[in-house]
Amino acid sequence: MKIKFKISDNQLRVWIACLELCWMEPKRDSPAIVRMAYHGLSNLFHKLRSEALIQKSEYRFSLDSMEALAFVAHMQGYTNYLVNPTDAAIINGIIGIIDHKTT
Repeated sequence: MKIKFKISDNQLRVWIACLELCWMEPKRDSPAIVRMAYHGLSNLFHKLRSEALIQKSEYRFSLDSMEALAFVAHMQGYTNYLVNPTDAAIINGIIGIIDHKTT
């Protein structure tokens, strides 16, 4: 299942920055679910960075639902973000889009 996104340049940059700040590579003995999420996040990060290469004011793209849900699962482990409240609102909005389109 594909999830379509229509987001601004600022939203895309906040999403990328969030992944850069809070994402760590799992250890070799990590559970399979953690390694699976890592691979989903790797694909997601690559796709987001690829989109950001082309400077636009608005981006339209689609992501595989597994990659998007890996992001949601990853972010559920954080009680607060390492970003300011405005950026946290953007991340929560992206999570809302993913939740809404996968239920």
